[in-house]
Amino acid sequence: MSIARACLLLMIAGCVQRPPVAKPPRRVPEPHTYRADLQASIAPPAGWMQLPTERTEDHVTQVWVSPSDLTALGVIHFRLPLPVGHDLAVWGFLQNMKDSEGHAELIEQHWDAAADCMRFVAEGGRYRVRTKLFVNGLTGWAIFAGTRVGEEIDEVELRRAIAAREQVQVGR
Repeated sequence: MSIARACLLLMIAGCVQRPPVAKPPRRVPEPHTYRADLQASIAPPAGWMQLPTERTEDHVTQVWVSPSDLTALGVIHFRLPLPVGHDLAVWGFLQNMKDSEGHAELIEQHWDAAADCMRFVAEGGRYRVRTKLFVNGLTGWAIFAGTRVGEEIDEVELRRAIAAREQVQVGR
C-alpha cells in the first residue's frame, strides 16, 4: 500500500461520524423547603409521599414514604427537659421507639466529628432507622432513613433516602 493511499484511508476513517459518548445524567438537587415547625430545611426525594405531620407536646415528626412504601425519610424535631448530651438523647429515642413499636435495639452508634452529630442504627418491632442525631441545648433533631423490618430492602430507594437525609439542614 502506498503512503498516499494509507494517508487517504486515515483521513476517511478520521471523518467517520461516531455516535456521541453518552454522559451520565446530571443529578439536579431537589429544592429545599424550610419548615418552621421542624426548624429544618428538607428536600425529600421527588415522588415520595408526605404523611400527615405528627405533633406532641415535645416533638414534631414528618415522614415521607417511597413509591413502594418500603422506605422512608423522616425528620423529628424534639424538645428536651434538660440540656443533655447525644448519648442520653439516643437513649430517649430508643425509649420512644420501644413505646411505639414494642421493641428497640441499638445496632450501632458512633460520633461523626465532621458532621458534629451522633450517627446510629436502631431496629424496632417494625422499622430499622439509620439516623443522624443533633442536640443543641434544649432542642434536637433525629433525621432518619428507614426501612421495614422483615421486608426486602429496595437499595435504590434506601440510597435516595440516605442522600436526602444528608442534605437536611437543621436550625434556624
